[in-house]
Amino acid sequence: MPVPRYRRIALRGLVAAVVAALLNAVLVPVARTLAIAPGFEPIAYPPVVFLTVLGVLAGTAVFAAVTRLSTTPGAHFTQLAMVALALSVVPDLLLLFADENATIPGVLVLVLMHVVAAVVAVRVLVRGVGGQG
Repeated sequence: MPVPRYRRIALRGLVAAVVAALLNAVLVPVARTLAIAPGFEPIAYPPVVFLTVLGVLAGTAVFAAVTRLSTTPGAHFTQLAMVALALSVVPDLLLLFADENATIPGVLVLVLMHVVAAVVAVRVLVRGVGGQG
């Protein structure tokens, strides 16, 4: 018996969330060991893991909607994900002005974490879907 479409999407979303969270969690000790941004609290396990999972699961919900509304969901979701990625780094960039412990390398690590989450989510969710663009 084939798995219903939304259950497949949910399972892929969970896989993407776990993989992205694990990859981003690896960046935390690397950034700390290299002393990229001492005292910069956003580069820590609770916020990194929680926000990565939250972002990927939100993307999964958007992907589910796109598959229902689009004849080329892969391409449309990829485009939406690129826009969302660009918008998602704005708060990180603003941390340079709002957090005295923020450094350019520290913020770049956060931006890299956004890219990791977006790439993993798009690759896992769009795989095997029509209109991958």
